[in-house]
Amino acid sequence: MGIFDDIKKKVEDVVGGAKDKAAEATDNAQDQTGDMKDKAGGAMGNMAGKAGEMIDKGANMADEKTGGKYSDQINKGAETAKDAINKMGNKDK
Repeated sequence: MGIFDDIKKKVEDVVGGAKDKAAEATDNAQDQTGDMKDKAGGAMGNMAGKAGEMIDKGANMADEKTGGKYSDQINKGAETAKDAINKMGNKDK
């Protein structure tokens, strides 16, 4: 085995090691991202009820301030917002 073969082998070892470390780092990042997504979804699911209450309160306040003139639109918007929150909370269930 010549000197160039030795150099080539060392380069292949370094590149292979770097590829392995990059793959491991990618796997770790994906695992962490998945964990954060699960936690966020769980938190959103836990808060969906409270958020729905707050949306209803806001909708009622807006309805009162407009004298009921836009009740249908306000209620439709509130239901759409609550549906969106529920979907976020139940995305992976």
